Amino acid sequence: MVYHYVLSIKKRIIKIFHLLFKIIFFSVFLISLSAAHNSESQDSLSIYYLKLKNLQKENALILAPDKFNETIDSFKKANKALNNNENSAYIIHLNEIKRNISKIEEIIKLSRDILDTAFANRQQAIRNNGKEHAKKRWNIGEDFLKKAISELNNKKYDQAKKYAAIAAENYKTAEIQALKQKYLSSATNAVNRAKRANADKWAPISFNEAIVFIKKANESIKTDPNNQSKIKKYALKAENEAIKAEYFSTIISAISNKPHNIEKLLLNENNRLLTYASLLNMKKDTFLQVSDLDTLVALEIEKITNERKMLFAENLSLENELTKIKMKIDSYQQKNKKEEDFKRKLTYIKTLFIDEKVDILITDKKIILKLYEIKFISNTSFIPPENFEILNKVVLAIYEFKDNPVVIIAHTDSRGSAIKNKNLTEKKAATVKEFLLQNLENYDCEIQTIAMGEDKPIASNATAKGRVFNRRIEVVIQLNKD
Repeated sequence: MVYHYVLSIKKRIIKIFHLLFKIIFFSVFLISLSAAHNSESQDSLSIYYLKLKNLQKENALILAPDKFNETIDSFKKANKALNNNENSAYIIHLNEIKRNISKIEEIIKLSRDILDTAFANRQQAIRNNGKEHAKKRWNIGEDFLKKAISELNNKKYDQAKKYAAIAAENYKTAEIQALKQKYLSSATNAVNRAKRANADKWAPISFNEAIVFIKKANESIKTDPNNQSKIKKYALKAENEAIKAEYFSTIISAISNKPHNIEKLLLNENNRLLTYASLLNMKKDTFLQVSDLDTLVALEIEKITNERKMLFAENLSLENELTKIKMKIDSYQQKNKKEEDFKRKLTYIKTLFIDEKVDILITDKKIILKLYEIKFISNTSFIPPENFEILNKVVLAIYEFKDNPVVIIAHTDSRGSAIKNKNLTEKKAATVKEFLLQNLENYDCEIQTIAMGEDKPIASNATAKGRVFNRRIEVVIQLNKD
């Protein structure tokens, strides 16, 4: 009985576990499905938002302002519903967005043939300040554009075309008026002044030239408004010709009405020539002919030209001198920098060996490190580990001049035969070289060795102290100072 009872309980526990597993599995599934749905929904909103941004570039806000603003409002509501997991509300607002965008696209498609010219002229008018300088025409264009859009939405296409054409015409007129205001106002005023001075009668050649250039400027404004350099050129020519015509007209009319005014005019011109002559240091109080002044002006021009050439030559010479000075300064600075760097390196090397029995000899051509504490095992070239520290300091010293070649010179005392001592110093020099090469990284210069044997003692070999000085290694760093 007990066995069957336990077995029954076991089966029930297994069923409970199976049920719990199913509940957990379906919960995870539903959460994943909800997350996937939210992600998909967010993607849908993003796609329609990009569509709306593109429609805005195609004047959607002007062509369908109500639908555009409704769509923006629906976007806000859909996003809020999505964040609150209100799926049914989200779907309702998403469908509103779809319908509104579809309607806006339809309106834009219909408007392209009807409103393109009006919108193009409107942009041109904005670019050339028609909105500011031709407000009346601009406002008329705006009114008729709104009417055209309204009729388009009401599917009254013929009336929409009619209003769009009126809007386009007024935008074009606003642009033309703005360009005339900008470029032709000064020239037109000059022409009007010339006309009041009867320039069309007394100076017709210059006056007619001014009129011709005014017409050319007007024609350019109508046919090629973006080529404003051309418009400006014609306007300036028109103004100059008009000013000239006014001046000529004033003089010629005065002469024509009173012949004795010719003499006054000539006297005035002579006084003017005398003034110019005085400015040019030509002292002449008598009657002066134009030819006299022409000669003097030609001489002055030649003088000024020669002076200009001399000044140019002097300037060139000064520039060359300045360049040389700059080169000298640069050379001095570089030399000074190298010397400072050299001093720093020497100070560092001296600091390295301050506690060692090392003599440092410095000349213009080399740095010699005389090492007295390099102890080899007697009569061998083997370096004991206690010498590694000082040799590592030699490595650091060489690094300061890593672009310079090095020579290792080995010496010994006079004990033993000369041949044996020579061979021993060869091995010692080679061993030191090998140690240095093993510890020098990125060092590409040559390391030479010289075996001096007992030939170059610096102390007496008769004493133990003297022999210590004679058993030395000299590391010579060759300098290539500039």
